[in-house]
Amino acid sequence: MASFDGFYLTRGHYSNNSSATLHDSSTGNIAWFAHRTKRGPGHNWTGTSAGAKPDMFDELLGKAKEAGFSIKELVCDKTPQPTLHSAGTFWKGLLP
Repeated sequence: MASFDGFYLTRGHYSNNSSATLHDSSTGNIAWFAHRTKRGPGHNWTGTSAGAKPDMFDELLGKAKEAGFSIKELVCDKTPQPTLHSAGTFWKGLLP
């Protein structure tokens, strides 16, 4: 089981910086992380702030797949309560 969370460094979807983490639930450790910034040296995102989170989600699942990390269930935040997803219900072919 893994958990994912994306967050903005300024409150709201209008932030120029956002990050995301994918946690290994068996250890509680951050397994992978991603960051997007729209300004300054090294900027790596030209889309909307709201679009950065799903882009990072895809990147982190890709990193997990490349590393052979098997995800059977994924916990994602969904206001107001977390949601448990069966990994087979989305991104078919992306997960090992």
